Amino acid sequence: MLKFLKFLNRLRLGHSPIFVEYEYDFKPRWQDGGNPFIREVIASQQATIDRNIRSLNQFVPLVRALSEKNAVVPRVDWKNHFIPALDALSLMWAASRTKSTIIEIGSGNSTLFLRRALESTGISARLISIDPCPRVEINALCDEIIRRPVENTDLFMFEKLDAGDVVFVDNSHRSFMNSDVTVVMLDILPRLKPGVLVGFHDIFLPFDYFETWSNRAYNEQYLLASYLLANPAYLGLQFCNYWTWSRRDHVQALAGVWDILGEDVRDRRPSACWGIKA
Repeated sequence: MLKFLKFLNRLRLGHSPIFVEYEYDFKPRWQDGGNPFIREVIASQQATIDRNIRSLNQFVPLVRALSEKNAVVPRVDWKNHFIPALDALSLMWAASRTKSTIIEIGSGNSTLFLRRALESTGISARLISIDPCPRVEINALCDEIIRRPVENTDLFMFEKLDAGDVVFVDNSHRSFMNSDVTVVMLDILPRLKPGVLVGFHDIFLPFDYFETWSNRAYNEQYLLASYLLANPAYLGLQFCNYWTWSRRDHVQALAGVWDILGEDVRDRRPSACWGIKA
């Protein structure tokens, strides 16, 4: 009965059902330790991940400034429901090393963190937002806005990106025929030049999606995992934030940040995963 009521509620919200001819048991497949093959790939990049986590301490002054009452408007919300603090810091890290262009596929709170980091570092990179309907008003923060789905966008812009440029992906997280995830994984990633930094949100590798998310039918991270298994060097991992959070590696490494933001912010599970295209 509960499943049926949830189904009716999704219809009420305008969600479209998808019918399949076989029954699938939507439950996490990898629990303790995660998928061993993906875990091995991530663990092989542990030194890089640890070094990058420690480097986030450079943003302590910015974190403090953005947490003050008189912080620039629109203010970042460290307790927002979409970008946990460790993910926000990794976005700032990406912005601080951008050569000339950042493209977001899916925008909102992430845009705020990117823009504030660009302002703080004085980098004049262009910030481009591709999103038909961002969750928060961010148009004024962007240098270019494309208010349509990425699958309906001219992808030539991605071919123009150079080493040091950034792509951050936080979209539907579902790969279907002509969906945004399919386009990103099979049309955009191969177009990118070596050295482009690519980030994905809601990636929990080497672990599965959560039991409580089973009705979302997310599958994006399985495609990313396939890339990593086929060629671990294809995206040289820089951050794997849920992995770091699960190991508690961020706690002592970023103690100065958490002294400002608090333990409740520190302990929210993050999910950004960053890699450099080979």
